[in-house]
Amino acid sequence: MKEIKDVVNSFNIFLTNYEEWRIEHGLSGKITNVYEILAALTDKLGRVCRQVKHQERNDPKPDWPEGMTTEMAGLLIYLILLKNNYNVDMAEGMCNELQKSVSQHSKK
Repeated sequence: MKEIKDVVNSFNIFLTNYEEWRIEHGLSGKITNVYEILAALTDKLGRVCRQVKHQERNDPKPDWPEGMTTEMAGLLIYLILLKNNYNVDMAEGMCNELQKSVSQHSKK
């Protein structure tokens, strides 16, 4: 059975790989105005909500599901920019959130 530490380690591997990829492709990984990151997160989340709204009323947007998954990936990237901006490690927060999920929602 996978443990929380295994999931967090895998997530940290993803973050390391993403950082290496970003540098190799000349992406700075910095936005000088943190509010730009927050505005982008809000915009991306709004786009995800719009995709879900259309899907739930049986009027899917023409780019479903790729449009939604692209915006979800954008959310993740902007969250990484925010994490990098403040130079914080997400491992403890990820552990806490996974533990909370298990305690609140597990069927076991």
